[in-house]
Amino acid sequence: PPVGQEDWEPGPGGVASATELIHLIRTVEKRRCDAHPGEALRSAFKPLTIAVAAFPAGNPAAGTTPAQEVERLLVKQAAGASFAITQLFWEADTYVNFLEKARSNGVTIPIVPGILPPTDIRRVSRMTELTGVVFPEYLRRKLESASSPQEMYSMGVEIGGRLARDLHDSGAPGIHMYTFNKAAPALDVLDAAGLVSASQC
Repeated sequence: PPVGQEDWEPGPGGVASATELIHLIRTVEKRRCDAHPGEALRSAFKPLTIAVAAFPAGNPAAGTTPAQEVERLLVKQAAGASFAITQLFWEADTYVNFLEKARSNGVTIPIVPGILPPTDIRRVSRMTELTGVVFPEYLRRKLESASSPQEMYSMGVEIGGRLARDLHDSGAPGIHMYTFNKAAPALDVLDAAGLVSASQC
């Protein structure tokens, strides 16, 4: 529901969940392909892909556990999801453990880890407010120990780079960077991880 509108309900013919939206998109795509040979040909060469959200530490807003989120991801997969991008998290084990649970329960779609370069403690605090995902205290203390914004930035790049490298080494199919329209932190983290060199950017 929109913020402050807990009694909100979708309008007539609307959808109430991600799963319903996936089903609707797949239904419309099938009707379009059935009705128009050109659309069917386009779909054969370039199939429609649908990305969905995954919550490796559980979804604080919904009060779910990682196990419940695996079940939700299975339902989204069955409805036609092509791949998932995770909510942000701060430790590689969060993703690795979720991936193991998902795979052992039948989730086969790719699960791409989403990370936020923690180069600004204000941005991190704001994301904690918005998502409910807690920033580990040891990382908060590290960033807050910085003597300047430049030092904090460097520490955040180092933290993000290590996380990206650990995720890559764990077999993640890619990394989704939450950039908030700031390219430099994301590129610096990927460079620090050894995944993309500064010269390539």
